[in-house]
Amino acid sequence: MKSARMWWTLFVTGAVACWLSVAASAGPLDKADGAIRAVLADGAGPSSVRVIVTAQPGQNDAAKNAGKRCGAANTKDLSDGYAAVVSRDALLGLLGDPSVQDLHVDMPVLPSMDVTATSVGATQVWANTGITGTGVTVAVIDSGIAPQRALNDAKGNSRIVGWLDLVNGAAQPYDDNGHGTHIAGIIASSDPKYKGIAPDAKLVGVKVLDQNGAGYTSDVIAAIDWVVRNRNRYNTRIINLSLGHPPVESFETDPLCRACERAWRSGLVVVTSAGNRGRDADGNYPIYFTIDSPGTDPTVITVGAANTQGGTGPVVMTTYSSRGPTLGDHILKPDLVAPGNRIVSLAAVGSELYNSCPDNVVDGNYMRLNGTSMAAAVVAGASALLLAQDGSLDPDTVKAHLMVSADKLNYDIFTRGAGYLDIPAALAVPGTATGLAQSPTVYFPPDNTLMVDAYFLITEPVWGNKTTWGEKTTWGEKTTWGEGGVAPDKTTWGEKTTWGEKTTWGEKTTWGEKTTWGESSPWTDLLAFSDKTTWGEDTSWADKTTWGEKTTWGEKTTWGEKTTWGEKTTWGEKTTWGEKTTWGEGAVWPDKTTWGEKTTWGEKTTWGEGSVTSDKTTWGEKTTWGETLLGGDA
Repeated sequence: MKSARMWWTLFVTGAVACWLSVAASAGPLDKADGAIRAVLADGAGPSSVRVIVTAQPGQNDAAKNAGKRCGAANTKDLSDGYAAVVSRDALLGLLGDPSVQDLHVDMPVLPSMDVTATSVGATQVWANTGITGTGVTVAVIDSGIAPQRALNDAKGNSRIVGWLDLVNGAAQPYDDNGHGTHIAGIIASSDPKYKGIAPDAKLVGVKVLDQNGAGYTSDVIAAIDWVVRNRNRYNTRIINLSLGHPPVESFETDPLCRACERAWRSGLVVVTSAGNRGRDADGNYPIYFTIDSPGTDPTVITVGAANTQGGTGPVVMTTYSSRGPTLGDHILKPDLVAPGNRIVSLAAVGSELYNSCPDNVVDGNYMRLNGTSMAAAVVAGASALLLAQDGSLDPDTVKAHLMVSADKLNYDIFTRGAGYLDIPAALAVPGTATGLAQSPTVYFPPDNTLMVDAYFLITEPVWGNKTTWGEKTTWGEKTTWGEGGVAPDKTTWGEKTTWGEKTTWGEKTTWGEKTTWGESSPWTDLLAFSDKTTWGEDTSWADKTTWGEKTTWGEKTTWGEKTTWGEKTTWGEKTTWGEKTTWGEGAVWPDKTTWGEKTTWGEKTTWGEGSVTSDKTTWGEKTTWGETLLGGDA
């Protein structure tokens, strides 16, 4: 068991390395994601692999036939290809077939897991406007939804109007894990004691996570595509994805991100959790570059978790909420934050979570859970209120209204994004986003000025006819997006800090509590991709240094030109990058690097319960990636 878990952990580490390397082999491997490359590079890897095959446009049948020739089993159709189990030896055959556009490991996914409605202003909206989500349907792609009175309408009819079970094929809604029911309650419970954000909204449940809360990317993709096809039947306007996995490739090729973009283009708001990897097992935080897929996509609304402290103190960020920017692509995430700590919502009585976590059960029929899963559900409910007020809003405008109105908490933007959700303010925002509301990219050009701009076209309008995130628009503490609402002309976000052309991010701008980016700390755009990226000629990550509370990135620190981030680079003797992980003394990827035996990703997470190296075991069959947080922040 130990060796299986060790291999699995090192495999994913290697997958990220393969993705980030610009020196990858040419030829068929260009079609493979980092995880596939890692499988092919590891002679001790699994004998079979769950994969997602993306076909060339119009060549689904040809790509499927290629899979048959390669011995593909358990084939599952997807809108632009299929998922299947193939032998390790067959991977190169698939990659070499001209009908195959690209190949990805079918990554395991798992949940990212009172006073909530009051803290974001939902109760104020109900009382003052009567808007409660009527007429809007939210699709919850999760572990299922357990029917109960709090999810019925005033006549006693269930508000779960649609259902699909991709795990067990059951015809009626249920939830044997409990996570999905908790999420559904946050969005739409009408229970007087623990009311959801949009208590009259309807729900569509799609089960993709099993009793243990584990699932696969291919099922999530199939669920998204099913929701898109049936959106008019159920009047579905929103998809909630309180799940994900650490990214192993760019959002541009990530099949889950592609599915989310298809849904967005069809008119569906897609809300996803940021992930719970912002703190390691030793309590070190904040840890940046930890946003999970599909929250890495610039199109979707990615939500981090805040702590309302039970309404007795100021809103603060949770320590575990994943931080941006995204790995590799440097997308500015999360987009905003919402309550995610110690959230009480509906329980699926008798489910796995209910039975295994009795200390989290509240009053018999509810559970108290933590995580960005819960925060995403809050924002999905808020989106339902916006669409109930004005059904003509498109997804880009919903995203813009939520972000422009957010309360700018006193944290760096890679921790809190645009800020803390404020539903009354979001409902009051005028205007319509005429461009794409894509989260911007962060980069450092040669003149050492920190840049944030739209990912695709810097000169194209992003939030309106004349406004871009780049040339003149900045984020800050006391600034609004101009008097004109979503489409101002020359709005500045912030008193002194500018995010735009030829502007530095201040001499002593703070990242986290006491971390300083000094006067001349450049961040090259090649940071996450190149094996020639430097982490400082004279700067080392010394013993027990953490990137957070007290680390200074001072005047002489360079991320850039001559030091290799690879074979002979040392990142300190005891530098932590993760949970009890040591990046050895002499090399980044040495044989003796301990990034495995005691390393966990997420609270109470196991990597590879089954023997992933046996001849008959499919890679990742029972692997879980980060469970719902039960303890949360105190």
